[in-house]
Order: sequence, then C-alpha cells, then structure tokens
Amino acid sequence: MLRIIIPESGRWYDRAGLLVTEVPSADGKKQVRPTVAHARKLGLLPSVTSIVRQIDKPGLRHWRDQQLIEAALSLPRPADTTDAQWNDPKTRAAAVLADAEEQVEAAAERGKDWHSMIERALADNVAPVDPMAQVAFGEVQKLLSAFGMTTLIVERTVLGPGFAGTPDILASDKHGRRLLADIKTVADDSPLLAGKGRPYDEWLWQIAAYWRCTASDIGKCWEVLIGRETGRVRLHHWTQTDILTGWQVFEHLFALWCLRNNYNPLTWTGQPETKKESR
Repeated sequence: MLRIIIPESGRWYDRAGLLVTEVPSADGKKQVRPTVAHARKLGLLPSVTSIVRQIDKPGLRHWRDQQLIEAALSLPRPADTTDAQWNDPKTRAAAVLADAEEQVEAAAERGKDWHSMIERALADNVAPVDPMAQVAFGEVQKLLSAFGMTTLIVERTVLGPGFAGTPDILASDKHGRRLLADIKTVADDSPLLAGKGRPYDEWLWQIAAYWRCTASDIGKCWEVLIGRETGRVRLHHWTQTDILTGWQVFEHLFALWCLRNNYNPLTWTGQPETKKESR
C-alpha cells in the first residue's frame, strides 16, 4: 500500500541554484529556516530529495523496525532504573525507542561521514586518512578511470524544471561524454553489497532527477554502495531504461509535491502564491 509522508521542510534553492538555509522572518527581526510559505513568496525550488521523501520507503522502514526489535530483545536494564520501573511497559518502550533511534542516528552520521570523506578526497585528489575510506576511494577512482573520466565535479548543484539537487559525482572524459554517480551507504551485511537484489527505487528516482538536471546527456549512471563499517564497495549500473522509468516516476512525484504544497515553481511569476482555502 502506498503511504504518503509529510516530510520536513527540506532543502531549498534559489533560482540561481544557491542553497537557501535562512530567510528573514515575517517581522524581519531574525533569520529563520525556510518553509513552503517562504518558497511561495520567494520562488524557491525544492530539492530532489525533498520530492522523493514524500513516499514511504519500505526498505528503510524495515531496517528501522529491525533496530526496534533488536533493542527490545537485547537492551539491558539501565543502572539508574529499578526492576519495578523496568517492568513498566511505558518505561521499557520509551527506553527501547530511544536506543533504536540512537542506532538510526549513528548510522545516518556514519553515512554523512562517508560522503564527506569520499567527496573531499575526490575534490582534492588525495586519499583519505581513514584506512577503510581509502579502500572506498580507490574503488571510486577505478570506476572513473575505467571510463576515461578526466574532469570531475563533486557536490555541484544542478537545476531541473522546477527543482534542484546536488549529485555526489559528475564527471566527463576528453570527448565530453559524462558520467553521473551517487554515493549510498548500506549495512555491511546488506545483500546489495553481495550483488543480490536491486537498489531501492527511491535511489533510482533521485539519480534520474539528477540526470534530467544535466540536460539528459549522461552516458552512464551509477550507484556507489559503501558498507558503513568496512568500506566495502559495490557498483550498480542503472541502465538507460531504468533512468527513463525513474524520470517518469519522478515527474509524477513532482506533480504530487506541487499539489500537496499548493505551489508549482514552474508557474511562479514573481508574485507571492497564497494557499487556497479548502472547501
């Protein structure tokens, strides 16, 4: 069953592709995080990830559920909690939830660390200090070398029709042929690292949107899968059929986003768009 998620306000870009992290408050006395209300007024563009994030992610939800189950089965009683307190369902449930959320946040932080290390190493063309990151960095370099990529752009904002995003890797060879790649971290026991199964659909939708942002002239699109703890790397190639299908899905997701937020960046005229009253 399809589940529609109401995401956080997400990332916003201006019409030049610059990331907008703060805008003046209504009274002009402070800077605040932009919301869709500011976007309607200023003509801001939503990020690719904000659009994709509307749809429930069964794979991620399953993994989060696993963290909850593992915490429920293995979490010991805290030293500052009595047996009576620990046997209270509400107390234990709160502790289990907190522990599971801690694991989820730790995995997310590790993923961000991997992105930072690899992207910095690629930008500077210097191997990272972390031994495991060196392995991952070497695999990414092999991918680029295999296709004769000579020019590399890391984390550059690209503009699409009504949205913007920041792919991890955009490279080209001496003939101008281009390659697009996005980095994703996964658990080290994930079947994806063993080449089993198919990467998540939302990853395809995301990279297909980046493909569209780059004038659709990308010859190769890859997902770079990195094990969070070991740095093991697996490369997944998205075929042209995959990308075209992914873009069709993303187009519908963009339309859904516009309807849900009562704001279409494509039709913004420079005048504030007001939210319509529901009848």
